[in-house]
Amino acid sequence: MLNEDLQVYDSCNLKSIAIPPRSRLYSLEPIGINTPYVESLTSYISRLAEAHCLTPNSLITRIIAPELKFSFIKHSSSRDIGTFFKKSGFINGYGEISSEFTRLLSNLTKVNNLALLTLGRYSSIFPSRKLLKKNKCWCPVCFEEWMLSGKILYEPLLWSLADTSICHFHHQCLQDKCPNCHKLMPWLKGKIRVGYCPNCESWLGKSISLSSKLNYLEFKKQLWNNEKLGELLLCDKVFANNVCEIIHEIIQVLFDDNISAFAKKLGFSKNTVWSWYHNQNMPELRSFLKICYSLNLSPVDFINGKQIVSRSIKVDSTKLIKPKGKKRKSPKSLDRKNIEKELLKILEDQKKPFLPMREVAKDLDISLRTLYRNFPLQCKAISARYRSYQKEAKDLQIDRCCLEIELAITKIYQSGEYPTEARVSKLIKQPGYLRYPKVRATLNQFLLKYISI
Repeated sequence: MLNEDLQVYDSCNLKSIAIPPRSRLYSLEPIGINTPYVESLTSYISRLAEAHCLTPNSLITRIIAPELKFSFIKHSSSRDIGTFFKKSGFINGYGEISSEFTRLLSNLTKVNNLALLTLGRYSSIFPSRKLLKKNKCWCPVCFEEWMLSGKILYEPLLWSLADTSICHFHHQCLQDKCPNCHKLMPWLKGKIRVGYCPNCESWLGKSISLSSKLNYLEFKKQLWNNEKLGELLLCDKVFANNVCEIIHEIIQVLFDDNISAFAKKLGFSKNTVWSWYHNQNMPELRSFLKICYSLNLSPVDFINGKQIVSRSIKVDSTKLIKPKGKKRKSPKSLDRKNIEKELLKILEDQKKPFLPMREVAKDLDISLRTLYRNFPLQCKAISARYRSYQKEAKDLQIDRCCLEIELAITKIYQSGEYPTEARVSKLIKQPGYLRYPKVRATLNQFLLKYISI
């Protein structure tokens, strides 16, 4: 065969290909990134567990917990992990545990934007108190629409914020109790699926929107809160400005450095505003939103310090929800003779049980303070008699508990078992009485008696 008849092929590159590192878990993409309705980290954990055909309990205890540096989760029993699930909402916030979960899940899934599923970027702005809801909240209409349209079910981070109470799309109050078993539910649980109750496994969606019970001003404020909180969640940068310093500047510029005027105008306590002004406490999220709402400022602009030096910003009085004040009752005339007669009648009555002074004041429709101020001798006598009666009743209960312990130890011994404290506690009505010395001495006395036998 001649060389001219041979076919020439392109040369091959025999260098080894750089293979990117593999993830231990699926690289499940979070939902709603770069939108106000970004997914929460607890929702992501639930979906990640379901993608691996696991329960959140198995995912956390077998895969996540061994890699964590927190011993109370790493070496946890079923009881400890149950306590962790009850308070699992803090994973959506900020702190050492939240950042550790974010870091570890990023390593396991190779997804790098999981920090946006928490409030870690706001750790220097909002205190952790009253920041997140303790129990799960959801919009049943959202769940129903997502299910019917074939979309992925998830729980937005916005729903977990304490100051979000309505759905911005359907204008309905968020639900926090299962419509079937009427129980509250944590954000994570041993066996939980997004959109279903972990207690009775009922579907949490509903096609009919419920009417809101909020008045117009409160409803308008809640819609504003939802919109502005969504804008905050849309920001992916870490804010470093101090909110207290901005409040200090607002009071100086808009209120001529008058703390009392600021507090009175916006409906805050003067002492609370004073602590903000001097940078001793940070305002909670609810207070921060109230300030922004009253000054008609966007929270993002507020944090960035924009438009603060402008004196054109004024308090919008129409946005202030005035609390309903109670009218002060006019003082009643005191019928001293009849009241003294009633108190003496109560003292002469020897029928048990005796009433405490709190109940006596309630029956006479007079404040306890007024009674003590005008009839000190009678009130002290009634109180002393009630304390004596309480002590007598307590001693009687202790004696009865000692008798129950004797009967319980005898019954356990006759059944052929050793009468331990735990077995005895199950057979008496008030196991807490074992803290009293007389009851404890009775227990030890009878235990020694049967041990010697």
